[in-house]
Amino acid sequence: VLFQTTPQTRAFLARAPQSYTQYENFGMFWSEVQASQNLEENQLLYQRLMLEPMIQRTPENEEVFNRLRNYYHWMEEYTENNTDFRFELYRDYAAFTLENRESRQEVFPSRRVIDDLMIQLATLIRKAELDPSSHGVITITQAKWSNLLLELQSNYQAYWSKEFSEMSLPQLGSTLLQRGYDWGLLQENGQQIMILPTMSRLIAEMEKLNETVGC
Repeated sequence: VLFQTTPQTRAFLARAPQSYTQYENFGMFWSEVQASQNLEENQLLYQRLMLEPMIQRTPENEEVFNRLRNYYHWMEEYTENNTDFRFELYRDYAAFTLENRESRQEVFPSRRVIDDLMIQLATLIRKAELDPSSHGVITITQAKWSNLLLELQSNYQAYWSKEFSEMSLPQLGSTLLQRGYDWGLLQENGQQIMILPTMSRLIAEMEKLNETVGC
Protein backbone atom coordinates (compact mmCIF):
# COMPACT_ATOMS: atom_id res chain seq x y z
CA VAL A 1 0.00 0.00 0.00
CA LEU A 2 1.35 3.41 -0.96
CA PHE A 3 0.57 6.62 0.89
CA GLN A 4 1.08 10.16 -0.33
CA THR A 5 2.32 12.60 2.30
CA THR A 6 3.16 16.29 2.47
CA PRO A 7 6.59 17.56 3.59
CA GLN A 8 5.00 18.60 6.90
CA THR A 9 3.56 15.17 7.68
CA ARG A 10 6.86 13.45 6.94
CA ALA A 11 8.27 15.13 10.01
CA PHE A 12 5.66 13.30 12.09
CA LEU A 13 6.38 9.84 10.67
CA ALA A 14 8.65 7.56 12.65
CA ARG A 15 12.14 7.14 11.27
CA ALA A 16 12.81 3.45 10.77
CA PRO A 17 16.05 1.77 9.74
CA GLN A 18 16.07 -0.51 6.75
CA SER A 19 14.80 -4.07 7.14
CA TYR A 20 16.45 -5.86 10.05
CA THR A 21 17.36 -8.68 7.67
CA GLN A 22 19.78 -6.32 5.92
CA TYR A 23 22.07 -6.16 8.98
CA GLU A 24 24.71 -8.79 9.59
CA ASN A 25 24.38 -8.41 13.36
CA PHE A 26 22.73 -6.34 16.08
CA GLY A 27 25.83 -4.16 16.45
CA MET A 28 25.47 -2.82 12.91
CA PHE A 29 21.79 -2.10 13.49
CA TRP A 30 22.50 -0.31 16.78
CA SER A 31 25.22 1.82 15.18
CA GLU A 32 22.73 3.12 12.62
CA VAL A 33 20.17 3.85 15.32
CA GLN A 34 22.74 5.88 17.26
CA ALA A 35 23.84 7.71 14.11
CA SER A 36 20.26 8.87 13.47
CA GLN A 37 19.64 10.01 17.05
CA ASN A 38 20.46 13.66 16.33
CA LEU A 39 17.98 13.69 13.44
CA GLU A 40 15.29 12.19 15.66
CA GLU A 41 15.84 14.82 18.37
CA ASN A 42 15.61 17.56 15.74
CA GLN A 43 12.43 15.93 14.45
CA LEU A 44 10.87 16.09 17.93
CA LEU A 45 11.69 19.80 18.18
CA TYR A 46 10.22 20.39 14.73
CA GLN A 47 7.03 18.64 15.83
CA ARG A 48 6.80 20.80 18.95
CA LEU A 49 7.20 23.98 16.93
CA MET A 50 4.44 22.84 14.56
CA LEU A 51 2.04 22.05 17.40
CA GLU A 52 2.82 24.71 20.04
CA PRO A 53 2.71 28.53 19.78
CA MET A 54 6.35 28.68 20.87
CA ILE A 55 9.05 27.00 22.93
CA GLN A 56 10.08 29.19 25.85
CA ARG A 57 13.56 29.06 27.35
CA THR A 58 13.60 27.98 30.99
CA PRO A 59 16.32 26.87 33.43
CA GLU A 60 15.24 23.28 32.72
CA ASN A 61 15.55 23.32 28.92
CA GLU A 62 18.81 25.14 28.20
CA GLU A 63 20.02 22.08 26.26
CA VAL A 64 17.02 22.45 23.93
CA PHE A 65 18.07 25.99 23.04
CA ASN A 66 21.67 24.90 22.60
CA ARG A 67 20.43 22.39 20.04
CA LEU A 68 18.20 24.96 18.34
CA ARG A 69 21.15 27.34 18.02
CA ASN A 70 23.47 24.61 16.73
CA TYR A 71 20.99 23.43 14.09
CA TYR A 72 19.43 26.82 13.36
CA HIS A 73 20.47 27.08 9.71
CA TRP A 74 19.41 23.50 8.97
CA MET A 75 15.98 23.99 10.58
CA GLU A 76 15.53 27.40 8.95
CA GLU A 77 16.27 26.01 5.49
CA TYR A 78 14.10 22.93 5.96
CA THR A 79 11.16 24.95 7.33
CA GLU A 80 11.19 27.62 4.63
CA ASN A 81 11.62 25.07 1.82
CA ASN A 82 8.83 22.75 2.98
CA THR A 83 6.27 24.90 4.80
CA ASP A 84 4.69 28.36 4.76
CA PHE A 85 6.38 29.17 8.07
CA ARG A 86 9.52 31.00 9.06
CA PHE A 87 11.67 29.64 11.87
CA GLU A 88 12.47 32.41 14.34
CA LEU A 89 14.90 31.88 17.20
CA TYR A 90 15.46 34.45 19.92
CA ARG A 91 17.31 34.34 23.21
CA ASP A 92 14.21 33.41 25.22
CA TYR A 93 11.89 31.63 22.79
CA ALA A 94 11.61 29.89 19.44
CA ALA A 95 8.57 29.81 17.15
CA PHE A 96 7.25 29.20 13.66
CA THR A 97 5.71 32.40 12.27
CA LEU A 98 3.83 33.56 9.17
CA GLU A 99 4.31 36.81 7.26
CA ASN A 100 0.69 37.96 7.56
CA ARG A 101 -2.69 37.20 9.11
CA GLU A 102 -4.21 35.83 5.90
CA SER A 103 -3.66 32.12 6.36
CA ARG A 104 -5.51 28.82 6.36
CA GLN A 105 -3.95 28.07 9.74
CA GLU A 106 -5.17 29.44 13.03
CA VAL A 107 -2.73 32.24 13.77
CA PHE A 108 -2.00 34.98 16.26
CA PRO A 109 -2.66 37.79 15.73
CA SER A 110 -5.80 36.97 13.77
CA ARG A 111 -8.45 39.38 12.50
CA ARG A 112 -10.40 39.00 15.74
CA VAL A 113 -10.87 42.14 17.84
CA ILE A 114 -9.45 40.39 20.92
CA ASP A 115 -6.10 40.09 19.15
CA ASP A 116 -6.05 43.82 18.43
CA LEU A 117 -6.54 44.36 22.16
CA MET A 118 -3.67 42.00 22.92
CA ILE A 119 -1.35 43.97 20.63
CA GLN A 120 -2.49 47.25 22.19
CA LEU A 121 -1.80 45.80 25.64
CA ALA A 122 1.65 44.66 24.51
CA THR A 123 2.36 48.22 23.33
CA LEU A 124 1.61 49.57 26.81
CA ILE A 125 3.78 46.88 28.40
CA ARG A 126 6.73 47.89 26.22
CA LYS A 127 6.23 51.57 27.01
CA ALA A 128 6.21 50.78 30.74
CA GLU A 129 9.81 49.49 30.44
CA LEU A 130 9.28 46.72 32.99
CA ASP A 131 12.31 44.64 33.96
CA PRO A 132 12.30 41.00 32.78
CA SER A 133 13.95 38.04 34.46
CA SER A 134 17.07 36.38 33.04
CA HIS A 135 14.73 34.24 30.92
CA GLY A 136 12.73 37.19 29.57
CA VAL A 137 9.65 36.84 31.81
CA ILE A 138 8.10 39.99 33.30
CA THR A 139 6.22 39.45 36.57
CA ILE A 140 3.74 42.06 37.81
CA THR A 141 1.25 42.33 40.65
CA GLN A 142 -2.51 42.23 40.25
CA ALA A 143 -2.55 45.95 41.09
CA LYS A 144 -0.13 46.72 38.24
CA TRP A 145 -2.21 44.50 35.94
CA SER A 146 -5.35 46.49 36.82
CA ASN A 147 -3.52 49.75 36.10
CA LEU A 148 -2.48 48.44 32.68
CA LEU A 149 -6.09 47.51 31.92
CA LEU A 150 -7.30 50.99 32.93
CA GLU A 151 -4.66 52.56 30.69
CA LEU A 152 -5.69 50.20 27.89
CA GLN A 153 -9.31 51.33 28.18
CA SER A 154 -8.33 54.99 28.34
CA ASN A 155 -6.08 54.86 25.27
CA TYR A 156 -7.91 52.46 22.97
CA GLN A 157 -11.51 51.85 24.02
CA ALA A 158 -12.83 54.14 21.29
CA TYR A 159 -11.56 51.64 18.70
CA TRP A 160 -13.17 48.56 20.25
CA SER A 161 -16.34 46.73 19.34
CA LYS A 162 -19.36 47.04 21.63
CA GLU A 163 -18.64 43.62 23.14
CA PHE A 164 -15.30 44.73 24.56
CA SER A 165 -16.04 48.39 25.22
CA GLU A 166 -18.91 47.39 27.55
CA MET A 167 -16.90 44.83 29.54
CA SER A 168 -16.15 45.48 33.19
CA LEU A 169 -12.48 45.62 34.16
CA PRO A 170 -12.52 42.08 35.68
CA GLN A 171 -14.24 40.70 32.56
CA LEU A 172 -11.72 42.40 30.29
CA GLY A 173 -8.79 41.13 32.34
CA SER A 174 -10.12 37.57 32.39
CA THR A 175 -10.72 37.58 28.62
CA LEU A 176 -7.24 38.90 27.85
CA LEU A 177 -5.59 36.46 30.25
CA GLN A 178 -7.36 33.50 28.65
CA ARG A 179 -6.38 34.59 25.14
CA GLY A 180 -2.83 35.21 26.29
CA TYR A 181 -2.65 31.82 27.97
CA ASP A 182 -3.92 30.06 24.83
CA TRP A 183 -1.08 31.54 22.77
CA GLY A 184 1.76 31.41 25.29
CA LEU A 185 1.74 35.15 25.94
CA LEU A 186 0.47 35.47 29.52
CA GLN A 187 0.16 33.32 32.62
CA GLU A 188 -1.54 33.89 35.95
CA ASN A 189 0.37 32.65 38.98
CA GLY A 190 -1.59 33.26 42.16
CA GLN A 191 -1.56 37.00 42.78
CA GLN A 192 0.92 37.66 40.01
CA ILE A 193 0.70 37.98 36.23
CA MET A 194 3.57 36.63 34.17
CA ILE A 195 4.20 38.35 30.84
CA LEU A 196 6.08 35.92 28.63
CA PRO A 197 8.79 36.95 26.10
CA THR A 198 6.51 36.58 23.07
CA MET A 199 4.05 39.10 24.51
CA SER A 200 6.66 41.76 25.20
CA ARG A 201 7.84 41.54 21.58
CA LEU A 202 4.46 42.57 20.12
CA ILE A 203 3.95 46.25 19.37
CA ALA A 204 1.50 48.43 17.43
CA GLU A 205 0.05 51.90 17.53
CA MET A 206 -3.44 53.00 16.52
CA GLU A 207 -3.98 56.14 14.50
CA LYS A 208 -5.88 58.94 16.19
CA LEU A 209 -9.59 59.10 15.40
CA ASN A 210 -10.38 61.65 12.70
CA GLU A 211 -12.63 64.24 14.29
CA THR A 212 -14.25 64.94 10.92
CA VAL A 213 -15.42 61.35 10.39
CA GLY A 214 -19.16 61.32 9.74
CA CYS A 215 -19.40 65.01 9.00
